[in-house]
Amino acid sequence: MGDSVWEELWSRLCHQGTVYSASFAALPSLEAAARRWPAEYRLPALALGASIVVATAVEGLREEFVRGLEETVARLGQLALETVARPLWSREEYVYLLQAVLAFQGDLLWGRRLDGLASGEFGGMCPSCGVDLYVVIGEKGFFVSADDWVRRRAHRVAIEPQLDDVPPVGRWLRDHALAAQQPEVANWIRYMFGTSSCPRCSQPFAVPDAIARVA
Repeated sequence: MGDSVWEELWSRLCHQGTVYSASFAALPSLEAAARRWPAEYRLPALALGASIVVATAVEGLREEFVRGLEETVARLGQLALETVARPLWSREEYVYLLQAVLAFQGDLLWGRRLDGLASGEFGGMCPSCGVDLYVVIGEKGFFVSADDWVRRRAHRVAIEPQLDDVPPVGRWLRDHALAAQQPEVANWIRYMFGTSSCPRCSQPFAVPDAIARVA
């Protein structure tokens, strides 16, 4: 399907992150389509399905909508795992596929937020004082700021990467990225699970804790 078709589907099924009963009802069709297509064409269907599964804004009762779709979600997860293992992907596409895998596995933090590695920036909040944070991880550097660092000279506090004590999901992401010959992604994941301190109150925090505050 062309880009315009996917744009229309996103608009109807996951408009600005809001999903409906029809969104969940579309999951079997998204699975069937992705399964029919070669791996290089599956990303749009898997990404849309994943966004539906972990959406925070649900018009109605999520429990009712997902009832009976558990096997569909599991099959989508397996299909995403098979797809991300193919050596086809740009760095950004690879991150989106990893996010889809985690979404279908029920990870409500990184299944929603891992795409910050593709954009180079996560939204965050200081766990101590509550100030909004920019959490920058990627080509622009590794730091946090409480001000708009793009448009002006803002105070930046470096992120220290986590080298050893990475949680299981972090180890899985890092090891998978290394195996897929995505060394930059593997390196960035160490910073995503790293530590920093607040530019306003100076209190230290774990980067995932700050990101989770706005998940």
